[in-house]
Amino acid sequence: MTASLDAQVNSQDQTATDFNPNRAPQLRSYEERVAKMKEMANVTDYVEFRKKNYKPKVSTWGVFERPKDISKAFGGGRTIKAGEYDKWLEQQKKVEEEKRKLLGTQEEKFDPKLEQEARQNMSIAFTMLENTQFYEAKDLFQTVRMKFPFRSKIAGKATYGLAMALDALGQTGKAQDLYKSLKLHPNMEIKKSAKMLLSGIEAMKFFGVSAEDDTDYSSFDRYFEGLGRVRRFDLSQSSLFKRTEKDIAQEKEDLLLSVGILLGLFLIPAFLVGSLRLRSHPVTVSDVVNTAQQWSAVARAVVHK
Repeated sequence: MTASLDAQVNSQDQTATDFNPNRAPQLRSYEERVAKMKEMANVTDYVEFRKKNYKPKVSTWGVFERPKDISKAFGGGRTIKAGEYDKWLEQQKKVEEEKRKLLGTQEEKFDPKLEQEARQNMSIAFTMLENTQFYEAKDLFQTVRMKFPFRSKIAGKATYGLAMALDALGQTGKAQDLYKSLKLHPNMEIKKSAKMLLSGIEAMKFFGVSAEDDTDYSSFDRYFEGLGRVRRFDLSQSSLFKRTEKDIAQEKEDLLLSVGILLGLFLIPAFLVGSLRLRSHPVTVSDVVNTAQQWSAVARAVVHK
């Protein structure tokens, strides 16, 4: 039927009024014949439809008619002139601001000095994280976090850094709680990063992997000096070596030994000179008083300086 109608449209000799609906092919049921005749009777509308629409000849492009001018029928195909893109960006910014106001995610304005100080502290804290100074970074992140509301971008980043510091210190439970709270943060970047790290913790729990280092390094002491003191974190320096109780006691002994040597360098010559003087000139009470006065004068001069 469609082929016969197409032939009628393309024919120059036959018009739409010459079409006879009784020439429709014999159909199996009377209802189908009536429906087909009604469809074929309105040939004028069909001709107009064929003029405005296009039917692909290849099935890979579709089998149904479509408008010949897609842009005119459905819109689109707009030509962007010079300068219109900047205007469009400004309009998009205004739309985003309106959305933030409606959703309550508008970034609050804080004291510029306080905000600048917080950003500097966070930069220092992230540098500490990179240098494995996790305890110092944790305290700094906590300080910044308490000065701003949770929904602000600064507090969100500080909470994110605090969670990473706690995770590095082995406090996975606390870090996981912070990551879960950040899933509700209005900032999409912070929310996405928190979800990624939270999924990592959940994957570790699923596979039964722990971040704690339970290796017994003491068995390596016989081969490598001091390797048994290796730890994951360091409280005082930017290194992977943590001072143990034995190290602290040894440091105290070294300090006392250094002080003793320093005192000996001054006291031994003074003792020798004093003993020689005693042999040649006996010490009297007035000599002791004069010496004490001299030393007190020297002490006062040092204090005043």
